[in-house]
Amino acid sequence: MNQDIFFSKLFQTGMSDPNSRIYLPKILTDTQNPSLNPYTMDRLDLGQQTIGVIPINVLLTNISIKGIPSVSVNSQEGGSFVFTGLNTAIVAQFCTLSPPPPNVNPILALSADFALSFTGNQLTGTLEVTIDKAALNAQMLLSGDQLINIITTINSLQASVPDTAAITPKVTFDSGGGEFWPTAFSKFIKKKTTIDAIVAKVNDELNSTGTKDNLSRELTTIFQNAIRQQLNP
Repeated sequence: MNQDIFFSKLFQTGMSDPNSRIYLPKILTDTQNPSLNPYTMDRLDLGQQTIGVIPINVLLTNISIKGIPSVSVNSQEGGSFVFTGLNTAIVAQFCTLSPPPPNVNPILALSADFALSFTGNQLTGTLEVTIDKAALNAQMLLSGDQLINIITTINSLQASVPDTAAITPKVTFDSGGGEFWPTAFSKFIKKKTTIDAIVAKVNDELNSTGTKDNLSRELTTIFQNAIRQQLNP
């Protein structure tokens, strides 16, 4: 138990220190396959929704989520890092970091192309949604015969957006939006149920076997290099 507490504090301190080799924003920025800066998805199908009183199919494509490395496990930001044996539970809160990580969006932002289809019609355009509060929960298993050979296996990743988050959408229609659709679609995007549906789809993608396996390998390599550099600067 004392060992778990010691390593929990050690990793939490290191992952919260901008001068540390295992600073969490730096770790996330270094990912490449998949990249978490930004994280991209080809498509996200929300299926049939109701905008105003109109049943409509909503499809997002060319999705890019920026600002993921703007997170902290520092308890002062509401984050945590807990060891239980070799199992770790991490809560990383999205926040404004000082100094901000280089080449990282300071706020969580999703951008995408959209297509709204209904009764033989289709409207297209682009959107960007900024979210000022969110969290990323990770369950991981750490293994290896020594610290510099640490192996990271991700069991689950879950993003969440609290009810108190400010959702700010910017919607641009290619044509045909008139006066009604920009307002109606913006209101739809701002709804908590819409954001929850988008987050659920993102979580499904993050927790797919291929994505988890690739990200586990990425983080293993990054952690091993970071720890070696930390121990042998």
